[in-house]
Amino acid sequence: MVCSLALTHVSDLRPFFAEAARVMRPGGHLLLVDTRGHFTGSRR
Repeated sequence: MVCSLALTHVSDLRPFFAEAARVMRPGGHLLLVDTRGHFTGSRR
């Protein structure tokens, strides 16, 4: 499961993580990317 830049719009993260855990396969991974401050990009 991949979630990119969506959590900025969610005030209470508990339901989000509960649902993510519910729908993922056992042993699955959640990749979460969230920039809450000023994002200037990668320095690489």
